[in-house]
Amino acid sequence: MEGFVSCSVCSSLGDHSTEECPRRAQRDFNTEGEAVMHDHRGEYNELDLLYTHPVSGSRLYLGNHTSSKNLQALDRLNVTRIVNCMARNTDAALQARFGSDWRNFPVETWEGEMVRQGGDPGGGNDGNFCAVAYFAQLFSWIDEALEAPARAVLVHCFAGAHRGAAVCVAYLMHARKIRLEEALEAAQAARPIVDPKELLMELLTRLGRGTPPPRRRPGETPAPCSCSLLTAPGVRMY
Repeated sequence: MEGFVSCSVCSSLGDHSTEECPRRAQRDFNTEGEAVMHDHRGEYNELDLLYTHPVSGSRLYLGNHTSSKNLQALDRLNVTRIVNCMARNTDAALQARFGSDWRNFPVETWEGEMVRQGGDPGGGNDGNFCAVAYFAQLFSWIDEALEAPARAVLVHCFAGAHRGAAVCVAYLMHARKIRLEEALEAAQAARPIVDPKELLMELLTRLGRGTPPPRRRPGETPAPCSCSLLTAPGVRMY
């Protein structure tokens, strides 16, 4: 249509391009992460333990981008796989070191995936997009690592507060078979700066809608978290 441009972020055919999209302008997560690290410097760990596999004892950590560069700490914690949740600022040296055990999962771009599957993020039409399927391959990859004994997986973004936090909350929903509210509460208890932004909460809400609720007897509470929150070893590297 002459005079109109298509936006892959909000799937509109109108007067702005992808680069000019107001939804895109609201989501500079690296800047948000910098603000978190500046405002809370020294108040939180570079990475925190969020989940321990109940059988193997292997662990899932959530951290910031500097935690992924501390090779001594990674070796000490026996981190064997890394998930980078940033759409940019990837570390080529880290990728080379971990090879196929390093994975990029730019969760902030999930709306673009919805558009590719015929959906309209701003119009209430998901098309063929399914949040459960969106996470499925990543979850299987993390499961594979954590089911082996004495392993650890690090999920990180810039501050370990937004994008990486959203992925870890989603994984807690998957691994512990709990609802979004319970997973978010558990993640924030382990790492208080966990704060998935509106865009990421939209995705987590879709994941919750697509995941069958856990079957519990009346009055039954979810199984306790295996991450030993009161004694979980955080790693401070300032």
